[in-house]
Amino acid sequence: MDTLGVVGKRYNTRLGRRLLLARDVAAVERALTTVDAAVAVVQGGGAVQCQPALAACLARWHAELAATARRKAAARGVPYAAGVIIASSAYRPLGTPCALGTPFADEGGALDSNDDYGHWSGWAVDVPTRYTRESFAPVLSVEECWLGAERAGLVRPFRAEYWHWRPAPEILREAACAT
Repeated sequence: MDTLGVVGKRYNTRLGRRLLLARDVAAVERALTTVDAAVAVVQGGGAVQCQPALAACLARWHAELAATARRKAAARGVPYAAGVIIASSAYRPLGTPCALGTPFADEGGALDSNDDYGHWSGWAVDVPTRYTRESFAPVLSVEECWLGAERAGLVRPFRAEYWHWRPAPEILREAACAT
């Protein structure tokens, strides 16, 4: 089992050595909400926890995907089934290492701690779209899935990480103004 990183320690990341920053974890955890399991789940079981504005984006994304699948089913005369968004990761406590042994490793969770809108803050979700797309009938394409996410107000801030989503900047600004 991976252990949490130590605040103030430097860890190796793909972007060089990074300091695991101290953050107000208690404030983040008080703000988190649990996404309805009919909308999104964590792969392998478990609930998706995130900021309320991200949860709203996920609900809109699910509605977009369901509408696309419904249209495809009607056009083809085949059965329709509403699937679910399947995340590989959502909120991760500060300092949680991730993807160790891969090119995207985050030893000690240091890289994430340097991202104000990362997993540690509840503003990011990882959704490699394959399982999500396959949970809908008819199965959705990658493009349909990505277009639905964009219509729902989600963006991929790091183009190399096709699975990493967060709310668009205007949604993040609105959320910041509301607090």
